[in-house]
Amino acid sequence: MNMDRVNVGMRNADIPVHMHEGIELWVREGIEPGGFLTAVLCNDLMGAAGQADIINRGKLFNYCEFLHNYAPSGCFGSKAKFVAWREQKGLSALLDAKSESSKHETESNVSSDPQ
Repeated sequence: MNMDRVNVGMRNADIPVHMHEGIELWVREGIEPGGFLTAVLCNDLMGAAGQADIINRGKLFNYCEFLHNYAPSGCFGSKAKFVAWREQKGLSALLDAKSESSKHETESNVSSDPQ
């Protein structure tokens, strides 16, 4: 999963532009968004509807489309998933761990290379 896919998804699903930064920060770094988006991510329909601005009120289906088709599955769906994503600091922690693992693997391969 990369941020390019998330950004394309926001455009494809017609997510309002004023929401893009909050979604990007949430997915990439696990930075908690505002009340409306938090409710959407936690699968709280009543909370989302109650906190939506006039633009977002008509876009709830668009958020479902975006999340289902483009967002990492671990970043939405329940309060527990929301909390776990926030605590792991979003994709950045996963990417850092993957990068660190690749670095160690490369170092291991270099040190065992019998030249």
